[in-house]
Amino acid sequence: MKKHSSAWYRKKATEIAKKIVKELANYTCERCYKSKKKGSKIDGAHILSTGAYPEMSCVLLNILCLCSSCHSFGKNSWHHNPVDAVKWFNKKYPGRYNKLIKISQTRTNIDYKMEYEQLTEYYNKIQNNTGLDL
Repeated sequence: MKKHSSAWYRKKATEIAKKIVKELANYTCERCYKSKKKGSKIDGAHILSTGAYPEMSCVLLNILCLCSSCHSFGKNSWHHNPVDAVKWFNKKYPGRYNKLIKISQTRTNIDYKMEYEQLTEYYNKIQNNTGLDL
């Protein structure tokens, strides 16, 4: 069996975390409520960027379910107009940003293999309708 690196497990854990958040949101944008069922592309979008906070990449609370317009491409999207996006986020999720910053300060020496395994187990429970909400 091939041994994978920590970076490989981090990437896979992040992919699973995004799937979990999208499943829990029923593939519906948390900002505008467009859905995959109605043809919208749905993304898992990080609140704290993975570039600045790589240790937060697979933390479920750090991921939003957004349509591609609200995430990247729309006039008022998360990336195109971050000021408005932050206003919306802070209104919808008061205190969440500060909570994420606190979490980021405690996440050191992360075992991404274990995170991947735990997230995979949780995802499987959701698929079998036995998982819990965030």
